Amino acid sequence: MIDSQAISLRPCLVIGTGFHRWLIGDRAGRSPIGNWNILLANTASRMHVAWYDDSETNPVFLWERLLHTAARDGYQCNDGKKQYWIGDGHRAICDIENDAKNVVAHVIAEECVAYPNKSRRAQYPLSKQWGAVISLNFEMAWFDGVGAFIRDAIDSPKIATLDSDERHRLTDFLEIKDAKIWFPNGYVELPMTLRLGLRDFGLQPSEIRAGFEVLKQFERKVFCSSNAGTEDQVWGRNHGHKSEYLEPNKYALPLDEPDVRAEFPLTWVADFIYRPLFFAGVGLAQEELGLWWLLNQRQRNYARVRSNKIPPVYVLVHSEDNRLKFWQTRPFGIRPIVCSNWDEGWSMVEEQGGSFMQAEAFNQ
Repeated sequence: MIDSQAISLRPCLVIGTGFHRWLIGDRAGRSPIGNWNILLANTASRMHVAWYDDSETNPVFLWERLLHTAARDGYQCNDGKKQYWIGDGHRAICDIENDAKNVVAHVIAEECVAYPNKSRRAQYPLSKQWGAVISLNFEMAWFDGVGAFIRDAIDSPKIATLDSDERHRLTDFLEIKDAKIWFPNGYVELPMTLRLGLRDFGLQPSEIRAGFEVLKQFERKVFCSSNAGTEDQVWGRNHGHKSEYLEPNKYALPLDEPDVRAEFPLTWVADFIYRPLFFAGVGLAQEELGLWWLLNQRQRNYARVRSNKIPPVYVLVHSEDNRLKFWQTRPFGIRPIVCSNWDEGWSMVEEQGGSFMQAEAFNQ
């Protein structure tokens, strides 16, 4: 039983390509936004690079193969004004990767034109019950409206050590209505942030660790002291304050404001650590070590807090999922929401997520 008075934050919804599959059905498997292999095949076609469909190979390795083929054979480049041929040996791999990411952004943008973004399902992540949305996809095809990006939301020496693309993935968010939309894998508006190859995935742990470390520094400075008391007492005094840091319109304080909120390290990691979490349309494959590491740190963060006060973590799982037994072991405290079909499952997530909204209203 969750202590409703301990949960003062609206939950965070984490979505992946499974959201597209639920929203547009079978054609997601044939779409560049629902199938990485299709995305890479379309990118290779635009670049006039040889491509061999290989569904058994990890898409990250396929991306690297695309780049090496382009470097060896040459490729078609489009700088937005004209198209021209880049001969073999004329450009470094890192520059070829930048050109390829621009192509990926164009392919995705074109696919989004026909997306049913006015449908009820498309509005699912914009429900008031979600305090934040972490999208592991590159685009917001499901969003129909106007939003403003907040970039470089924090000023920290630790964050400053990251390169530009890493900082954008960690600290940029799209402000929509009263929620924040995060893109840890990058977003098409800044193609260089797209996480596609081994270099980008190799940087993921350092990005996540940087976000977690600045958050822990803030915790030690603000929440902890020599006479802080037990973990439960510290939690009781400070958990309610987290809503002041994470809820909308609280991060806009000027940096010279004599208020500790101005120092809060606002990153997607903060929403991930402090809010109740719902993974839906996300496989959480075992090789996604960055997310598993952060789930482990989250559990460690609450290790000495009574379980009924800890913001829970849920994952939506189909009853025929071959990893169902694994999820039933509740790894790192993750609770499976098991459904027999996806319509039922997304409704269950919506209902369960809404219960935290009711708890928040009760607390007020």
